Amino acid sequence: MHLFTLLAVSASLMASANAFPIFDHFGLATRHPDSADVANMNLQHLATRKNSNSKTSTSADSRSKSKVSATSAVNEKAMTTSAANVKDTATSAANEKATTTSAANVKATTAAKSTVDIDPDFNEAAATSAEKAAAAAATSLAASANELKVSQLMTASSAVQKLDILSDDSDWKFDFNTESASVNGLGGTIVTANLASFPVTQMTGSSMAIRVMGACGFTTPHSHPRANELNLITQGELVTTMTLENGARVINQTVGFQQMTVFPQGSMDMEFNPGCTNTTFVAAFTNADAGVQQTDDGIHEFRRRSFTSYYGWSTDG
Repeated sequence: MHLFTLLAVSASLMASANAFPIFDHFGLATRHPDSADVANMNLQHLATRKNSNSKTSTSADSRSKSKVSATSAVNEKAMTTSAANVKDTATSAANEKATTTSAANVKATTAAKSTVDIDPDFNEAAATSAEKAAAAAATSLAASANELKVSQLMTASSAVQKLDILSDDSDWKFDFNTESASVNGLGGTIVTANLASFPVTQMTGSSMAIRVMGACGFTTPHSHPRANELNLITQGELVTTMTLENGARVINQTVGFQQMTVFPQGSMDMEFNPGCTNTTFVAAFTNADAGVQQTDDGIHEFRRRSFTSYYGWSTDG
């Protein structure tokens, strides 16, 4: 009887426990979890772990990508630095080569110049064959030295480099009294300071000539294809004739002491000394290499067929 009563009380207490809410340690009322609640809690727990694992994996991937990006940036910077170093090395080598070449050119110029020994009082008419040959060799060496300087001046990258090439003060002085004069027609001579004889004119883009024309001397029609000419009379008198082109009028001048006339670039002109004494004039050109074209010489250089078609007759030779 007592056992039966005890079992009945226990069953009643258990039913009461399931019927009334359970309080947690914070004093909040919660329902006693049943099997469905337990299943939901397990599912939530699994979902939480999955999300946690996913975040961990994503964070690891992000760190890995950041590390790869940093490594790539370092490698790219290293490659850029390496390319810059290679470029600097190449530039340094090019500069060293240019310096070596410049030094070699200066040395060659000095050697050529030291070999040249032109006698300003040399009289070609009275000279022996050996003396003429020696004078020709000296003139040839001087021309070679000038050609080397002109080549260096034309490739120099600055005015300072040009000054280094023209390192001797004598490179800046031209003496019309001592330079060799060229025969220019009967009774005429000319001395020219131009690119070939005076390399410094490469820097000025100009040249000059002094010409002596004998009594009744005459220059045939000619033109200067690359320069204007300013013609100044310093002794005697000169009669000049000039025309610019087809259809242009002919300009005639009589030019006396310290008077000047001008021949524009490409115009055809000729000069005549009407006096019985020498006429001397200075011709300044607006190009270091003015060039000259003798009109008659140019015509005779044409082929015979062209000459025949223009003038209606031909010549042998």
